[in-house]
Amino acid sequence: EQEFTVSFGPDRLRGRYDRVDRDEAGRTVITDYKSSDVRDLATANRRAKESLQLSIYALAHEAEHGTLPDELALHFIESGIVGRAQPTEKRLAKAQDAVATVADGVRAGRFDPTPGPMKCGYCPFREICPDASR
Repeated sequence: EQEFTVSFGPDRLRGRYDRVDRDEAGRTVITDYKSSDVRDLATANRRAKESLQLSIYALAHEAEHGTLPDELALHFIESGIVGRAQPTEKRLAKAQDAVATVADGVRAGRFDPTPGPMKCGYCPFREICPDASR
C-alpha cells in the first residue's frame, strides 16, 4: 500500500493505492485488489474500465508524478482474474467531475443518505441510521 495526498484546485484528496508497480519496460501499473467474485475476463475488464476508484488513482498518480499510469488493474482475489483498463481522457474527466461534486457537497454540508444493500452492509452506522437498507 502507498498513501497519497493530492490537490485538485481547492480540493485535497487523500487515499491509498493497493499496489503500484513498474514493469520491465518501465510501464506503471496501478492495481486494486477486490474480494468480490468475478469469474470471467470480460466482466473483470468491464469493471476495471468502469471503476471510479481506479480513475481517481490515475488522477492522483498524474498529480504526484506528472504522468498517467500506463495501466489500471482490478485483481479479483477469489478467482485470480485481473481486469485491465487504460486511463482515458473521458474516464478521467468523469472522475474529476465526481471528486468536485462530492467536495462541493461536503463544503455545503449536504450529506443526503444514499441507502442500498451493498452500501449499508459495510457502513459502521447501519445500526443507528434511520435510512439504512435492511
